[in-house]
Amino acid sequence: AMRTAITTAAIVCAALAQPSAAFFVSNPRLARLSSRATQSAMAPKRPAPTMSDDYSMADQQARFAMHKETKNERVLNIDKFYDGSQFKGKRVLVTGANRGVGLALTKQLKADGAVVIAAVRKTSPELDDEANQVIEGIDVMDDDLGGKLVAGLGAEPVDVVINNAGYFWEPEETLENPNFRE
Repeated sequence: AMRTAITTAAIVCAALAQPSAAFFVSNPRLARLSSRATQSAMAPKRPAPTMSDDYSMADQQARFAMHKETKNERVLNIDKFYDGSQFKGKRVLVTGANRGVGLALTKQLKADGAVVIAAVRKTSPELDDEANQVIEGIDVMDDDLGGKLVAGLGAEPVDVVINNAGYFWEPEETLENPNFRE
């Protein structure tokens, strides 16, 4: 799981440096599980995976299988292509950095020489060891989010922002029930 998270971090960091390039996240373990499931006679038939220059395929397992089939080296061997040296000495703000992908990003950025500022609702001992600065009490649903961030950051500018914090509204939002505050 950590290797996948670190690979994800590398992909996101590379995407920041080259925003026009397409990057994909894959989990080989999930791909194997999906492969077994789709071989079942009860599995629905899916159209052949396709890619577009505008977006990536939402089906992560099918996307990974397609990249394996086409021997897409950039996806299958991210370590060969990722160079985090562009983050050395940069001040990087990572929201949602206390666990999961955010924590993996924090670790990768620190290893790349970045000055990492973590903006989180609540910190963790592991995050305290990794980040150069932790700004606690940051919740993406808080109307005073900007004021809290500005106060925590001080006068020194930030070079890169990785907005990893997420929010998922439980009811499904449609055109009939828009929730603008959310």
